[in-house]
Amino acid sequence: MKCRCRLCVFDAARGPRRLMRVGMGLILVGHVNLLLGAVLHGTVLRHVANPRGAVTSEYTTANVISVGSGLLSVSVGLVALLASRNLLRPRLHWALLALALVNLLLSAACSLGL
Repeated sequence: MKCRCRLCVFDAARGPRRLMRVGMGLILVGHVNLLLGAVLHGTVLRHVANPRGAVTSEYTTANVISVGSGLLSVSVGLVALLASRNLLRPRLHWALLALALVNLLLSAACSLGL
């Protein structure tokens, strides 16, 4: 049964395919996040944050958060792919929700670190 608003519609035929596309997109975004985080934090911010060359704790924390955010984005994408193939397993849905919320917090911290 479909309702008229587009936000609350879940089509059983198209739902797994949409979830799979989101999972693939998150895997791509996670890899781009890892690459950009490594390049941006590794080369640019090192000279901007402290031109004398000393490593500060803020710089190290920003690097760890950036790498963690990228890895978690890839993990959320993989769980979304698994959930798209196993729709009847509620543990995967709860894991997807939990990982997505942690990823949201880590990505926000990464943005604040920049």
